[in-house]
Amino acid sequence: MTSRPGADLVGRTAELELLDSLLAGWDGACRGLLLRGDPGAGKTALLDAAAARAGDLGTRVLRASGVEFEREMNFSALHQMLYPLRRHTGRLAGHHRDIVDRIFGLAPGPPPDPLAASTAVLALLGEVAVEGPLLMIADDVPWLDLASATALGFVVRRMSDHPIAFLATLRTGVRGICGQLALPVREIGPLTEGEAAELLDARWPGLRPSVRRRILAEAAGNPLALRELPAALTGTQRSGQAPLPARLPLSGRLETAFASAVEALPAPTRTALLMAALDTGLAPAVIRRAAQAALEEPADTDVTGPAATGGAVRGSEGVGALDPVTLSDAAQETECPGGADVLGPARDAGLLQVDVGHLSFRHPLTRAVIVHLASPGERRRAHRALAATLTDVPERRAWHLAESATGPDEAVARALDEAALSAWRRGAEPGGPGEAGGAEGRRVAASVAVSALMRAGELSPHPGDRSRRLVEAAYLATFTGQLDDVPKLLADAGQAPDAPTGLVFAATAHLLTNEEGDVDAAYRLLARAVEDDTVTATNDDWDHHGILYALLLVSLYTLRPEPWHLLKAALTRCEPTAATPIRLCYDAYVDPTHAPDALRKGLADAFAALPADAAPWELIPLAFAAVATDALSDHRYLVLRMIERERDGGAIAMVVPALLLLCHDSYVHGRWDEAENLAQQGLDLAAAHGYHFWERQIRVLLASGAGLRGDAELARTRSEETTTWAAPRGIEVTEAYARSARRLAAMGEGDYEEAHVQAGRIEPPGAPVFGVPRRWTVLDLVETAVRTGRADEARDHVAAARRASVHRISPRTALICAGAEAVAADETEAGPLFEAALSLPHAARWPWEHARVQLAYGQWLRRTRDHRARRYLSAALETFDRIGARAMAQRARNELRATGVATTTGPVAPAAALTVQERQIAELAAVGLTNRQIGERLFLSHRTVGSHLHRLYPKLGITSRAALRDALETM
Repeated sequence: MTSRPGADLVGRTAELELLDSLLAGWDGACRGLLLRGDPGAGKTALLDAAAARAGDLGTRVLRASGVEFEREMNFSALHQMLYPLRRHTGRLAGHHRDIVDRIFGLAPGPPPDPLAASTAVLALLGEVAVEGPLLMIADDVPWLDLASATALGFVVRRMSDHPIAFLATLRTGVRGICGQLALPVREIGPLTEGEAAELLDARWPGLRPSVRRRILAEAAGNPLALRELPAALTGTQRSGQAPLPARLPLSGRLETAFASAVEALPAPTRTALLMAALDTGLAPAVIRRAAQAALEEPADTDVTGPAATGGAVRGSEGVGALDPVTLSDAAQETECPGGADVLGPARDAGLLQVDVGHLSFRHPLTRAVIVHLASPGERRRAHRALAATLTDVPERRAWHLAESATGPDEAVARALDEAALSAWRRGAEPGGPGEAGGAEGRRVAASVAVSALMRAGELSPHPGDRSRRLVEAAYLATFTGQLDDVPKLLADAGQAPDAPTGLVFAATAHLLTNEEGDVDAAYRLLARAVEDDTVTATNDDWDHHGILYALLLVSLYTLRPEPWHLLKAALTRCEPTAATPIRLCYDAYVDPTHAPDALRKGLADAFAALPADAAPWELIPLAFAAVATDALSDHRYLVLRMIERERDGGAIAMVVPALLLLCHDSYVHGRWDEAENLAQQGLDLAAAHGYHFWERQIRVLLASGAGLRGDAELARTRSEETTTWAAPRGIEVTEAYARSARRLAAMGEGDYEEAHVQAGRIEPPGAPVFGVPRRWTVLDLVETAVRTGRADEARDHVAAARRASVHRISPRTALICAGAEAVAADETEAGPLFEAALSLPHAARWPWEHARVQLAYGQWLRRTRDHRARRYLSAALETFDRIGARAMAQRARNELRATGVATTTGPVAPAAALTVQERQIAELAAVGLTNRQIGERLFLSHRTVGSHLHRLYPKLGITSRAALRDALETM
């Protein structure tokens, strides 16, 4: 059975039902309908569906479409609509037949007057309607010729005595004769977010998530745009392998659909619209002033060189976030000559909305078409006028000067250089022309900064300046997913004496690490860079900071002390207040037990000092430090916010490890499904942008996840793949995690001899007990030793952990060490030690370790025939079932059966899930923040926060704020 015509139109069910009602009743009432909407909204598709459905009902369809080139041809639309009825003219009275024949061009004579033509057309339609109902369709009414439109209007007002329906379309903001007929109007608006996603996914499945989001944003629910925008991209752009351009290319259909409204505007208005399209953050007064300046400039003017900049270009010192730009009161009073508002015609045409201090296009594609229609010379002239107007906004002025330049100009290059790096460090978009402002602007700051530095290099007349800017672009490109561009940028930079050698080494080290995983070569490069860099670094020393960050990443994944020693030496050359996040990360990994309380406080203070839109290179070292000290859960919202801000065109190389760290945190808190979802996001980004190093780190974490779940074969397969990759490259930490996955797999199968072998290989002999991941394996080392009859070895592990003060690192390591001590203890001494371990503050925050200690205690109690064994074994079983630890759950189930308790074979039903926002609010409330403080962090009102808390309490089975933390830890 075939579907009805139009059934495949996404999001238009209500409109199709309205058309059906129009075609269903012929009761003599006025049967007309006007469909009004933006170009590409799907008006013609609805007409097609109406025509097909009418045909299925036996209704004769008469159709005409307005086109611009026939607008001056009298009766051209009537000819198109009524010509199929030419054989019926014989029924008409002689004078009516003569008029209709002249309309069709079948009889000689002048064109008939409007009244005579209209009455003849009505007579013809009345004769034909005797045979059956008619549907008259007029598409794009404003383009109908006046004579035809007049006749159709006459007919529509008098057709109630006949079974005739009239259906027409009109673009929003365009006047037509239909506006005088008092027809019912149906607005054909944009699709909803869900409908737009459905249409895009059906037409273009497999788009990269970031590309899909960009298309959805640019299309703004326009069906034609959703179909055509992806078609104009290359295959590599659609797959995410190549970056999207600042302005998406337009297909011919899209340009045609949106261009006519723009081309009909007066030239001064088109100039003003071009200004607004090139810089969307400007206030109307600024646009008007710049447009006036452009109109006063000769059209063929094309200034080159320093004269194009209008003199010296100021630097970007002190420039804050880019808010909509306004002018002084005097400037705001400036209008076009004669007092006319140059933006008025565009506003009247429905192309844009102009409010006090704010201007916005009704549809993003209108802006794209405006820029596309302008010639290169017109765009340069517009950029020059904007630069001349924006004297008080150096960053935006620099962009416009760069876009207007046609040759080398150091002043412009310097201004663009400073704007780009300032924005990158601050995490804000550097005022790029034609880019989105606000949060979306910050999201693309990194990739825009790379483009800006490349453009600054092109404009640099001096080789040394050119080299330096291209090196900076190469360094930033290692973070923005543009790894393929880095070798060429470094090669183009050459070996100029003024080039920043530290960034050259750092960029090359990132390239070696991310593409090949060659941390040894990266370390040697960085050692040379540190040796050459003898100047004391400040907070603004980009060259030195680049070396530090690259060296930190190398150090994090090696168990050898040399990289850490080199990092410490490099840190001694920084001012005391510089590189605080990297110093804290060093302490968290290398010296976590020296002053653990001070370290935890320092981390908390550093996170608290970060702004809401914290720069990723400040946040990531702190996040690594927080993971090492089991404290990331208190600061997840900052990491999540950075990920959302940077994942599309931002610092991808920091988004991927951020997802890795959140995945790790979700695993240790028992949210394993969430962990694997985060891991998959990280894998997708890493694979799309060539970050193979991070891809391997995520895969080895998933190997451990498989071991935790009891999927031994998957854990071993993933572990062996990782070991094959990591071992030849000397990436010992990755190899240690791979062996840890094998240990977990063996423990799940009850093969403690194999688990003991793998546990002993996690780190080389002599490695610090408090190292990573060694600090979290004490309980595993002890349990495997005890279960393989190596009691003395188990006690040695406990003693070594105690001497190293591993228990002081975090509450989690305190639980691990206390549990290990209980497992290793003599049978007569173990009971109080188990009780002490389970009574530690917040022990339930770590469900995997907590349940293992409960299981071990329950086993000990069962051996001593203590009836409390059932309670602890049942608690352990509930936790293992809830988090998905199938192998350990089965072991707890077997122990319970041994006590005489019958058990079920599956997990308990999960509690109602919290939304992402509810979880963020709950986590912040659990650490003691007030509703107002939570609202400030998440940009919500305190009343909204209170409402969320009121709704989530029943989901968690609690009645007060005080119970939040424990409830979250048991989810």
